[in-house]
Amino acid sequence: MFIDSLTFEDLKKGKYDDLKREVFENYSQKPSFKDRKVSFENDTLDLDRNEFSRDRDRIIFSKAFRRLEHKAQVYSHLKGDHYRTRLTHTIEVMQIARSIARNLGLNEDLTEAIALGHDIGHTPFGHQGEEVLDNIMRGTDNLGGNLKYRINYYGFKHNFESIKVLDILEKKYEKEKGLNLTWQVIEGILKHTKTKKKGQKWDINRFIQCKKYIEKFLRYPDHSVTLEGQIVTIADEIAQRQHDLDDGLRDNDLKLDVNKIISYINEQIINIQNQLKKDTFNITDLDEKYYKQFSSYIKNSTPKDVLTKDMIIKYKLSEKRTIDYELWDKIVMDSFIVEYVVPDKIEIKLLRELETRIKKNKNCKNETYIWNSLIRDIIDYFIKDVTFNSLDKLKNDVKTHCKLQLVNLDYINCNKNNEIQSGNKKYWKKRKYFDSKIIDFSYSASEFDKNIESYIKNQILNSYNVNVFDGKAIYIVRQLFKAFYTNPRQMPKEQLNKLYQGIVETINLSNCNIILHGKKLEEIEFKTSPPMDINQLIKLLKLEFNKEELELIFKKTFPGNHLDLNYHFLKLIGGDYSSINKDCKKCDDQFNKKVIEKIFDKINIITVNDIPYEIEELQQQIIFIKCLLELHYVYLSIICDHIAGMTDNYANNEYKKLYLV
Repeated sequence: MFIDSLTFEDLKKGKYDDLKREVFENYSQKPSFKDRKVSFENDTLDLDRNEFSRDRDRIIFSKAFRRLEHKAQVYSHLKGDHYRTRLTHTIEVMQIARSIARNLGLNEDLTEAIALGHDIGHTPFGHQGEEVLDNIMRGTDNLGGNLKYRINYYGFKHNFESIKVLDILEKKYEKEKGLNLTWQVIEGILKHTKTKKKGQKWDINRFIQCKKYIEKFLRYPDHSVTLEGQIVTIADEIAQRQHDLDDGLRDNDLKLDVNKIISYINEQIINIQNQLKKDTFNITDLDEKYYKQFSSYIKNSTPKDVLTKDMIIKYKLSEKRTIDYELWDKIVMDSFIVEYVVPDKIEIKLLRELETRIKKNKNCKNETYIWNSLIRDIIDYFIKDVTFNSLDKLKNDVKTHCKLQLVNLDYINCNKNNEIQSGNKKYWKKRKYFDSKIIDFSYSASEFDKNIESYIKNQILNSYNVNVFDGKAIYIVRQLFKAFYTNPRQMPKEQLNKLYQGIVETINLSNCNIILHGKKLEEIEFKTSPPMDINQLIKLLKLEFNKEELELIFKKTFPGNHLDLNYHFLKLIGGDYSSINKDCKKCDDQFNKKVIEKIFDKINIITVNDIPYEIEELQQQIIFIKCLLELHYVYLSIICDHIAGMTDNYANNEYKKLYLV
């Protein structure tokens, strides 16, 4: 059983080792070849390599991983050899994550694999490149009118692109796409950062082969369902704080003073300690009527418990209860025997230890040593805090939040059509997953993290150098997309092959082989077809045919049926026509464009396998338009994949080749 309380004295007595063993035995993920999309038992002698270590090695030896070397984190590698790139950031995340996993007794191989793959889908030039692609794929940026219609394909985000790279784009097998990683690695990479943001969402079905492979785990979109995945999330946060601060100090143009930073940090530590004094009190001998009311909010509370507002809020979120803050204030104000205290907790001792170490190192005469010691002490503090706070949560909360699901793992495997398949051989396993965030900072460390993040945003990310770099990034990525969109033959042959394969797969999936100038689309190839046919294909992929031309293409594709992309068709399929000016002349091009865009909006959200209309003619019309939209998406996504896979150097050189004479 878990120890009742976690203190330094307990750790000295060796209970920490017992706790780690219990965590490993009961809550760490155990590797199994059955956890892969395509599972086969390894029949070679592999000594001490398990399924998670295989995943780690597959990621390390992938082409996408090597490209991280020349992708920017905050600064370009051209600024200097010692600034972090996306690769060095990944390595630091891996090391921090592995330390935490080892401290907690969790699976280090799984943690490493998730950490090494977490940013593998990142764009060149950092987050600015990502935002450009996201805006294009949401239809909010039409590249200055180059995209005729604004269609929302639910955006682009690097964690989704990471799983696409590993599950689809990378090549390892002759007949299978992707690296065939275990679901634990894929799920941890996906959720190392947000899967929803300010009401926006990304469609996972666009980024993974087997649609049901990970679907059930998206019921908890805000955190990984494995503790190892949660470790990588927090390790990513720690790594960003320490190396952004370190790189900012290295940038002489910013003229940051390490002693001023230390003074700022010490001030924040004091503020956090003072805040803890205000928010913490003993409820010993509270008036009985108030205590009974108050205790209804806290599970198993006693008059001797030490409670904080932070604990109340977390309990409120986990139990979905409302907190009567007026009652809270009344308890504090009316109870004269309330004693304000700072509890003797590990999180407070760690904060004080950090404060002592920083003050001690500040007295050193060597500024480089002070600087390096500051970064080291911050990392050490965060790792220890996450370790002890998570152990405390495991001790108290794990029985409530660890779910054991008995699953026939044969049903996880996908066949060639990306459908769940079952086998004759039953393979049952207790799969562990967590329905809440267990691996996390304490209140103190969370506040400290916010303070450092605020300093970095204001003093480093808001600087002239960083903003000039970001501005160039936005411009170059937009110009590259514009060039490839205008003429995809400016992309390498490999990308054109992927585009052709995507066209064929879309046609087969929608069962709609469009006839274009007397030829089926799959008969038009970028390598061998006449330029006129290729130009017509590109025009179709860009949705640049006008209303009459689209209706004519439909008529040749479905002889005996006709398509009218007009106001009445929009109303027939239940589209939103309220914002269209009904007084516009129907021959007006702008009116027709608005109508067609609304038709596209409506049909875009319908899945290919779920056409909700029984009339055959209407079905054919919707299938045709859906196929057009999916072809347009394939076109955009191939360009996204190509640009996202570029290094900063490659993107810069491509821009020069495309635009400079």
